[in-house]
Amino acid sequence: MRTSQPMASSWHIKRFGIVLAGAAFFLTEYHLVAMMTAGRHVQLMSELDRAIPLIPWTAWLYAPLYAAGIIATGFMLRDERLFLRAIVAVGIGQTINSVFYVALPSAYPRAEAFTGVPTEGVSMAILRWVHSIDPPHNTFPSAHVMVAFLCAMLAWRSGHRGRWFPVLTGLGIAIAVTTTKQHYIVDSLAGIAVAWTALRAADWWMDRRGGRLERTERSA
Repeated sequence: MRTSQPMASSWHIKRFGIVLAGAAFFLTEYHLVAMMTAGRHVQLMSELDRAIPLIPWTAWLYAPLYAAGIIATGFMLRDERLFLRAIVAVGIGQTINSVFYVALPSAYPRAEAFTGVPTEGVSMAILRWVHSIDPPHNTFPSAHVMVAFLCAMLAWRSGHRGRWFPVLTGLGIAIAVTTTKQHYIVDSLAGIAVAWTALRAADWWMDRRGGRLERTERSA
C-alpha cells in the first residue's frame, strides 16, 4: 500500500506534464499554420449558414463548455492506456486538421455576419472578445468541435456514469461555433469526422504497438 501511493502520485504528475506539452504543441502548431496561410483564404458559405442567425448570448457558452468538457473527460480517463490513447488521438486529429488548413485555407466573413446586428450589450462585448482571440481563418475542420467530440467518445469509452456530460458539451460547442459565426456548418461536420478518424487511427497504432510489446516480452 505504501509503494502504490508514490507511483500513483508520479503518474498524476506525468499526466499533468503530458497535458501541458500537448496543449503547447496544439496551440503553437495552430498559430504557425495560421501565419503560413494568412492572406489566401476561401469561403465555404452555404445558404443554410446564411439562414442561421447570429446569436450573441451563445458566446457565453463557447469557452466554458469547451473547458468543462475537457476537464470532465480528464477526470474520467483514469485508465493509463485510455489516457495515452486520448493524447495520441488529439495529436493525429490536429495533424489532419493542419493538412486541410494548408490545402484548403478557409475564413469566415465576420463583417457580413455583423451587418445589421446591434453592437451594444454584454453578450456582444463577450463575442467581440472571443473573436479577438480566435482568428476567423482556418475554419475547416473545426478544431474546437474535433476536440470536443473526441472528449465525448473517450468519455463514453471510460464507462463513467457522467459520460453523458462531454457528449452534451460537444453538441453545445458545435452549436455555439455556428451561432457565434466562428465556423461554417461544414466545419463542425468535418470536425466530428476528423475526431472519429483520429480515434480509430489511435486505436490501430496503440493496439499494434501493444501487440509488438507483448511479442517482445514473450520472446525475451
